[in-house]
Amino acid sequence: MKRNRMMLKRKKRRGTMILVALFCMILPIIAIYIGLRITELWVSPALNSDYNFVVDEGNRGNNSENTHNTNNTNKEKGDEEKPIAEDKAPKESGSQGQEEDSRLIEKEVKPLSIYTIQIASLSDNKRVEGLIQELNERKLSNLIYKEDSSFKVYVVGGTKRSQVEQELQYIRSFYPDAYINEVHPSIQVIEYPEGDDVEVYSKIVEDINKIIELMELQGEEWYNFYEKEGELGTYIELLKKQQEVLVELDENLRGIDLPQSFPVKEAVMEKMIAYQNNNINRSIEIISAGHVDNLHQIHSLYLDSLFRVVELIK
Repeated sequence: MKRNRMMLKRKKRRGTMILVALFCMILPIIAIYIGLRITELWVSPALNSDYNFVVDEGNRGNNSENTHNTNNTNKEKGDEEKPIAEDKAPKESGSQGQEEDSRLIEKEVKPLSIYTIQIASLSDNKRVEGLIQELNERKLSNLIYKEDSSFKVYVVGGTKRSQVEQELQYIRSFYPDAYINEVHPSIQVIEYPEGDDVEVYSKIVEDINKIIELMELQGEEWYNFYEKEGELGTYIELLKKQQEVLVELDENLRGIDLPQSFPVKEAVMEKMIAYQNNNINRSIEIISAGHVDNLHQIHSLYLDSLFRVVELIK
């Protein structure tokens, strides 16, 4: 009898341990997964990232102006067309010789760097949502960037470090651990063969470069406005010029297959045309309506477009 009672007690203990493991380990894991999925679907804007950030470690908690920069130095090149030098080795007869006769044209995509102030890296969707609400109440432009299983929270940003540095101390008055984050995609060289579509390929690269130039000008114009030295009318003109280039780019992409060295066509259509058009229309709507309390949203939309361009040309 005593032995049977001991066996029953052991079985009860095992059952209790299984229940404890279920409630203390498995259910919380399921809850976290569901929460992350909800955040991924509903937090906006949230972008996907598959490249590494270059972080200015010197600005974590101090005012150092030294930059921890691991990217390649930008080459001092123009973006003019230039054929690759021909192979000096003797050519073989037949099809291989014909392939060597074909020449490739190179054209460089303009380098584009982003400087932003990062204030947090979160995995809890409730904290992300609360922080977004807090930033909007403070009228701070913001962008949520999804990287792996965490959400990087950025405020303020542009293509010039000096402009972002001006805002760092102000942001630290709210978020003391804020620091400047740098993104430096490597220089991209597009190659395409001479032939019937050479003019279209060339025009597509030119359009991408024009968009990058216009976004740099928009960043400067925004900071001029922010420092009370410019008007948003000029900013609207730059947005409309960008839309014209986007229309032209869309027309050039229709009915043509891009060489392998180009960005993926579908990505250009989505990230550089669809998203930017939506962001431009929304920005013009906010400015035209005179919603002074929503002006920070214009810069948030600019940051969204800027990050999508870098995703495309990285």
